[in-house]
Amino acid sequence: MVRGAAKAASQERNAKKQAAMKKSGTQLGCGEKALSLDCSICKTRMPTLQNLKDHFVSKHPTAPLPDGLEEGLRAQAEKRAQDQKLKDKKAPPQAT
Repeated sequence: MVRGAAKAASQERNAKKQAAMKKSGTQLGCGEKALSLDCSICKTRMPTLQNLKDHFVSKHPTAPLPDGLEEGLRAQAEKRAQDQKLKDKKAPPQAT
């Protein structure tokens, strides 16, 4: 029984580690939250507008695109461009 105290300490650390992992949960729920858009035809869930557009083009080529999809993609592109401009303004010039 030389390792009796070490064994008990190890079991205690492992129990704390397991409790922390149990409390934090899994990443499966996070993935479900990310899928926020639904295909109106087949009810497949998509994470982004671009994925939804690509899905419609490939899986439902004869169906019209949903209302607002193109406008939403344009708005996202404009916001991305504005964010990039702000980021470029904040970044110091690189010395060459």
